[in-house]
Amino acid sequence: MKKLSTTLLLTIAVFAAALFAQLSYYDAGINLSDEGLVVEGAHQYAAGTYQPDVFAHYSSRYMFESLLLRGFGDRLLTLRAFWAVLRAATVAMIFWCIAVLAGANVAFPMALIAMLLPGPWHKTWIGFITMLVVVALLFFRRRPRQSTAALCGLAVGFAFGIHPYTGLLLLPAVLIAASRAVKPGRDRRQAPLFALGGAFLGALIFAGWARRVDWGSFFGRHWSIMKSDILWPSWDVYIIFATLLVALGLAILVLIRRPSWLVPVGRADLFSVTLVAAFSMPKMLARFDISHVLQNWHPFLLLIGVLLSWGWRKIRWTRPLVVLGAVVLAAITLFYAGSIAYYVGSPTQFPGMNKRLEIEFAPVRVNSGTQIDLQRLVYEIHRNAPQSDDPIFVAPFAPMIYALADRPNVVPLALFDRPENLIGYPEEKIIADLQALPPKVILLEELVMDGKKRNSFENVAPHVNEWIFENYEISDMFSGFTVLTPKQIEADS
Repeated sequence: MKKLSTTLLLTIAVFAAALFAQLSYYDAGINLSDEGLVVEGAHQYAAGTYQPDVFAHYSSRYMFESLLLRGFGDRLLTLRAFWAVLRAATVAMIFWCIAVLAGANVAFPMALIAMLLPGPWHKTWIGFITMLVVVALLFFRRRPRQSTAALCGLAVGFAFGIHPYTGLLLLPAVLIAASRAVKPGRDRRQAPLFALGGAFLGALIFAGWARRVDWGSFFGRHWSIMKSDILWPSWDVYIIFATLLVALGLAILVLIRRPSWLVPVGRADLFSVTLVAAFSMPKMLARFDISHVLQNWHPFLLLIGVLLSWGWRKIRWTRPLVVLGAVVLAAITLFYAGSIAYYVGSPTQFPGMNKRLEIEFAPVRVNSGTQIDLQRLVYEIHRNAPQSDDPIFVAPFAPMIYALADRPNVVPLALFDRPENLIGYPEEKIIADLQALPPKVILLEELVMDGKKRNSFENVAPHVNEWIFENYEISDMFSGFTVLTPKQIEADS
């Protein structure tokens, strides 16, 4: 009991330290694309116009984030502060899990790594919900009852509501872990059923969007994206992925060998964490880049911490391998922690950002070039669309501009970076919206997602692109944006 109390106090201290660290740079940088998509989703939810199939991103996070914007101020920093709390909670859960499994000595450095490499701001939810499920599983392991099995399922249902792909992959991990966590017999058969029931209840509560989704369109869209969206990452991503793969392989080997020093409780805990890690790996492979690796690597940090601790304390001949593993992990951490601008949300990104945007929604710190460009962009929008209800249109993928300019989007779709994003809202409807309420100004960004020609705007939405240039003319071009305004109709001579 005393040890548990000490671990809890240390976990609270880690949470406080992590929160202080995150808040020290929460106002640095801005992401017009992915982060802007979250903002647009929250604004659409608040306005009652959010349509999951059309918006092409399915999540209850927009509900929570719209409530935050309404209650604490409609500003980007409101969301950043909330994400800082989720990040700190994720770090604290990592610390607690490793401290319980292997001791606080190894838990501290692993929590520090999670703090230094948190991933992008807008993906903070994913690590949080994954660790929430891990904590629920470890709690169930210590109190294997029907109620705690249902609690694990409830955590999965919540995860599904926030990020459906994470929830769907965590469900089999929880069901398998629940079936192996109790003695054979009636309880073993019932535990997965209660977990499944909890997951269904959690989905009913937290995934309201699921009742409005065409599931054929849902799976068809994402299957198309998976087939077309394979990335070939840089060498450093291969190294970090190989490290995680080795950790997973070693954990499986330990479970198969069943060494005499591995007590039943430790084996069951390792089994649960290994399952979550294994089922998190497909999400890394779906988009094989550093941001997707970091958003899903939290259960692997648990495996690495536990394996390093056990390798040092339990098997003396493996100590050189433990040292090698620690060196590789330290090198990965230092490489990414010292690399600026891998993503918005990196703790090392803020030193070069000493200019503050004079924009009400996002008074964040940026570099001087970004400050000049974004403020000029907002000025051009306000000059051509002076009223707050004047509609604008931005494509293919910079929805943050709607919030920065405080001007409404003409269409309910915010993404035009892949053909699959138009499955739920075809070009005919987009053109009809543009004709019904012509935008005062249109901004086209020179963005081609992943550098693939098929993802250029003129290929993703060729008819929309044609309509734009038939009815609008180029007013200005700068910083990767083309500003278009309605063509002037000349009077008959």
